Amino acid sequence: MGASPFARCARARDVDDDGNTSRARRRSSSRRARPRARDVGRGKRARVDGRAAAGLVRRLARAMTRARRVASRLGVAEGPVVKALGFALGWALVYAPSRACACAAGAYVGGLVAACACAAGAAWAVARASSRTAGHATVGLALSVLPALLTATRELSPWRRGARSTVDGARTGAMPNEAGEADAISLVDVAVGDFRYDLMGEFHGTLPLEDDEYVFKAGVAAAGTFCAVPVTHANWTTTAPVPMWYVCDNSWAGHRNCTRAYEGDYDEKTGWYGVRSLRKCLRAPVEALEAGATELHFLHLDFQPRFERKHDVSVRALMRASVQHEVVIDLAAPRVGWNPIQEPCCAALAKKGGGLVLGSVIVFVVPLALLMWRDVARAARARDRESARGFYTRAELMRASRSRRLE
Repeated sequence: MGASPFARCARARDVDDDGNTSRARRRSSSRRARPRARDVGRGKRARVDGRAAAGLVRRLARAMTRARRVASRLGVAEGPVVKALGFALGWALVYAPSRACACAAGAYVGGLVAACACAAGAAWAVARASSRTAGHATVGLALSVLPALLTATRELSPWRRGARSTVDGARTGAMPNEAGEADAISLVDVAVGDFRYDLMGEFHGTLPLEDDEYVFKAGVAAAGTFCAVPVTHANWTTTAPVPMWYVCDNSWAGHRNCTRAYEGDYDEKTGWYGVRSLRKCLRAPVEALEAGATELHFLHLDFQPRFERKHDVSVRALMRASVQHEVVIDLAAPRVGWNPIQEPCCAALAKKGGGLVLGSVIVFVVPLALLMWRDVARAARARDRESARGFYTRAELMRASRSRRLE
C-alpha cells in the first residue's frame, strides 16, 4: 500500500536532517581525530624506540652468548684467558684517550670509562649469575684501572717528555739568549749575595684573573702572593737589566708580605698559613749555597702544567720591583722556580714516583696472576673428578661387585 504524501515528506526531511547531521559530525570528528592522530604517532615512535632498545639488548645478549661459547672452547684456560683480556681492555681504555690528546685529562677520562665498564660488567655478572665469562672479564678490568691510570699519567709528566731545552753551567753575567724559554737552567759560580732580596718585587694576585675579551676569566675566587727576586752578578748595577728572576708563590694562600716571609717574621703557630711555603721557597737557594752547593738547578715556572700559568702572572711581580726599587726589567729574561731535586734536569725527576707506579702494578698484577692460577687449578681438578666418575660405569661397577662376591 502506497504511503501518503505527508509520510513521504516527513521521510525526506528526516533524510535531509540525517545527512546534514552526518556531515557536521564528520567535520567535528575529523577535527577531534587530529590530536588523537598525534598521540598515535607518539605511541608509534615510542614503540619504535622500545623495539630498537629491545633489539640492542638482544644483540648484546647474542654477542655475550657467542663470547661464552668461544670461551667455553678454551676449556681449562677459560678463566685465565678472559681475565687477561679484561686486564688488556682496561689498559686500552685508559691509554687510548691519553695518547689521543697527549694530556693527563685523557687518562682520567679513560679511567672513568673503565670504571663505568667495571660497574656494567659487575651488574651483568650479578644479573646473569650463570655467566662466568662476564665475571672473569670484570675482575681483569677492575685490576687494571689503577695501575694503567698511574702509568699513563706518569708517562705524560713534563719530566719524561722528549722535547726539553736545558741550559747547563750558565752564569748570570753571561746568560745565553735561549735561557728565557728553557725548561731548566743550571747556574754555576753563583753566591748568596747574587740573590738580591732587598730588591724583591711583591705582587698580590686575585683569581679569577683579568681577561682582555671577557673582563675576567672563569674560576673560583682566590688570592695569592708572588715574590720575584733578582738574580744578579758581581758587576751588575741597577741601570742594567736584571739577567734572571727567581720567583716564589704561596699557591694562592692569601696576600702575604714577601720580606717578612723571607726573614721569618711571623708566628709559627698561628700565622704560618701562606707564609711558611713562601719562606721555604725563598730560603731554598740560600740554604743550598750555605750547605756548600756549587751548582743550583732551576725549572721554568710553567714546566709542570697548572690550571693558572704562573709565568704570565709573575710579570706583575717584576713590574712591582721596577716601580718600588727602580730596577730595569727585561721581559725576555728567564723567570724560574726551584727544582725540588737539585740535579740536572730531568733524569732524576723522571725517576721520581717510579716506585709508587711499580708498587701499584705489582699489587694488582700479583692478585691477577694468583686468580688465574686458581682458575687453572680448579678446572684441572674438576676435569680429573669428571674423568674419575666417567670411568666407573654401571656395568663396570656390577662386574666389580661380582668379582668381590666370588672372592
